[in-house]
Amino acid sequence: MDVNAYGYVLGRSLYQQLTARGYLPKMAIWCIGMSGYYSKLPIFDMRGLSSRSVAHLPIGKRGRPGHEKVASAGLVVESNSDLSEIPVYPTSYAHLTPVSVGGGRFNLVRYDPKVIAELPRGSGVQNFGNYLDAQLPLLSRRPAHMLACDLWQMREYYFSRNSDEVRRARVVQAAVLADPSLAGLEPVLLETRDLSQLGYKVLSRLGFDSAEPRWQAQGQAAQWVIDGLRPAQEYPLGRDGSYVNTFAATDEDASEGRLVSPEFEIKGDMISLKVGGGQSPATERIQLVIGNQPVRTATGCDTDWMGQRVWNVSQYKGQRAHYVIEDTGTGSWGHLVVDDIVEWQAP
Repeated sequence: MDVNAYGYVLGRSLYQQLTARGYLPKMAIWCIGMSGYYSKLPIFDMRGLSSRSVAHLPIGKRGRPGHEKVASAGLVVESNSDLSEIPVYPTSYAHLTPVSVGGGRFNLVRYDPKVIAELPRGSGVQNFGNYLDAQLPLLSRRPAHMLACDLWQMREYYFSRNSDEVRRARVVQAAVLADPSLAGLEPVLLETRDLSQLGYKVLSRLGFDSAEPRWQAQGQAAQWVIDGLRPAQEYPLGRDGSYVNTFAATDEDASEGRLVSPEFEIKGDMISLKVGGGQSPATERIQLVIGNQPVRTATGCDTDWMGQRVWNVSQYKGQRAHYVIEDTGTGSWGHLVVDDIVEWQAP
């Protein structure tokens, strides 16, 4: 079936299964033409012909006009789409999100009961609550960096749309059992709201704008702090102004180096930060260092969607510390993105 025929069939089927029943989910679709016209659904065009965010991406190399820029996961999430033709979570979680609608294969962006209730029978939604129940015995044996990614995916996909306090408590309990350094952070591990709404008070915020304290750059790290986008890279969702992006303009994933922050005194109970990029604590990482000894480490989840990490630092109050952002990886996902490092006082 050629593209036009597929778009016609998909559009008509989506209209019959969704629009005609009064349900209008937002769809992230490659072929907006006939699919959009016949379905009469709100569409996020992943090729950018009618999506401003995609159209404003930098061009990596010239090609067919109208097809040189394509949306990645971060832009789909930012568009508030309900269903997407691409999975928005990393490969290790992509099998949890597929659904079949209108003869097409889509992915849930969030496990939203309101969205799921309107899908036609036989769409194949995986019951994520059952998945969480099955994962609980396994979480307690997960390495810390993989556990952090599990918590991020559960928080964004499920707990952002489901209160489910019983499962939330069970997941948090299993996470603390796996990584005892998380003890004391139970209220924030699966929280999607701003932490100030929970009574936490900002003591300091460390960003990467020109007015911020200067970081020492080694190797190729001098080109890592940017305020825009890199061609050929996934959209770094979650950035705010200048941020660290070790996916360099020329060397891309092959860029290597380190950034060292000015020294500071730890005064708070918790540090939060946004981290994305490759999942490799040995080569792509940000560390909190005290007395030349790293005491906390965070890495990415093989996505440039920056996820929140939280560190309990209450035991280190009064000690001098600094951050080190290091990239020594050169293969696929050999980069890191970091932003918004905040020190908090617990309520």
